[in-house]
Amino acid sequence: MLSVTVNTVRSELRKRAVRRRFSFWGEPPEPVGCDDHEGRYLVTRTFKALERLPVNERLAFSLRYIEGHSLVEVAELCGCSLATAKRRIKRAEEHFAKIARRDPRLSERLAQSERWGESS
Repeated sequence: MLSVTVNTVRSELRKRAVRRRFSFWGEPPEPVGCDDHEGRYLVTRTFKALERLPVNERLAFSLRYIEGHSLVEVAELCGCSLATAKRRIKRAEEHFAKIARRDPRLSERLAQSERWGESS
């Protein structure tokens, strides 16, 4: 069941990327229903940064850090070896950090984190 879900998500992410490239519409609306403006901003900017990652990297990163799956589970769900899953996650971490550091408030949050600070 999870494998079907992951493959469906992978397919949808690829379709979105194509639609976004050929779309004449503006940015999607901001999420609503949250009074924490800073939190909403950070979540929105985080997901915009994730949208810029290649599909396989984004999927592995999301399964690991958003869904909280183990590395073995990520590999299984992505249909790849453990080593490949680790490489995808590592590349996604590097890309995400590089993208996020261009945003002043995300960069500030990254600098406060041991995992994402400038030394990583």
